[in-house]
Amino acid sequence: MYAGKMLFSQVMDFLPWKTFDRIVTRYGGDHRVRTLSCAEQYRAMAFAQLTYRESLRDIETCLSVQQAKLYHMGFREPVRRSTLADANEKRDWRIYAELSYRLITQARRLYSNDDLGLELSNTVYALDSTTIDLCLAVFPWAHFRTTKAAVKMHALLDLRGSIPSFIHISDGKLHDVNAIDLIIPEAGAIYIMDRGYVDFERLHLMHLAGAFFVTRAKSNMAAHRIYSKPTDLQSGIICDQTIILDGYYARRNYPEQLRRIRYNDIETGKSLVFLTNSFLLSAETICALYKNRWKVELFFKWVKQPFAYQAVLWNFRKCGKNSTLDIHIGVRARSNYS
Repeated sequence: MYAGKMLFSQVMDFLPWKTFDRIVTRYGGDHRVRTLSCAEQYRAMAFAQLTYRESLRDIETCLSVQQAKLYHMGFREPVRRSTLADANEKRDWRIYAELSYRLITQARRLYSNDDLGLELSNTVYALDSTTIDLCLAVFPWAHFRTTKAAVKMHALLDLRGSIPSFIHISDGKLHDVNAIDLIIPEAGAIYIMDRGYVDFERLHLMHLAGAFFVTRAKSNMAAHRIYSKPTDLQSGIICDQTIILDGYYARRNYPEQLRRIRYNDIETGKSLVFLTNSFLLSAETICALYKNRWKVELFFKWVKQPFAYQAVLWNFRKCGKNSTLDIHIGVRARSNYS
């Protein structure tokens, strides 16, 4: 039987604690703190998440029954729910945001060679958003509709490992296309988006930065064909065309050539029209890339689970009315419990 460190302590050893100490010092997280330092607060919340605790009382009770082992878990004193509630209420969230960003950077390196099922060396991102419904009586500042409150979370998900590299939380009325202004395009990377992000001026800036995009064309898009490549109808590819946009504003905002691919999904019978600035990838690869966009939907489903859902709400309580919050972290890194 292994008689060394506890399993929880072994997991916590993977965290860069020296980096965490520097972050705490930068934001003064432990200034005039007598009990429950930032490191202990993080351990308490990590323990709560790993063991599926549901409340402050639940955390306190679970830890108190094993007081003899608290020191070996990294706690100097028993964790009281009132002290933990005050820490969650008053500690600077940027401490844990920077730590989470550091961990995400570390995790992305581990998945950098993850197989997407496609012969691609490019980094592939999925950009999408989800609306989180709120109670208007509890969150009157989060106006969305007359009888409904909501916030919106925009996420840029690295499909290798399904790790978010960027998250922006805004009010529910912010249009999806505005999220493109918040990211810095990475040269050589591929960004997969739905039709809500079709804005030719923004897409052209992404093209000039050396990035590639794959999105769906709107039904009212005006363009004319320049060239058509031969396609295999058995694969579902109806046409693979090089096009130029028509219309004064569309041509002015995106004067370059675009690639339009019409694909007929054999399973569902739906006809999809893709728009991209990549002319080197095969049409089959473009269609397969867009199909991988479903991973961001799974990420949103995970975020909306009760634990992470409370974390998002806590962030907005800290931000207050009429403000937005940029976080380069997995939202689950912080929670309310207060």
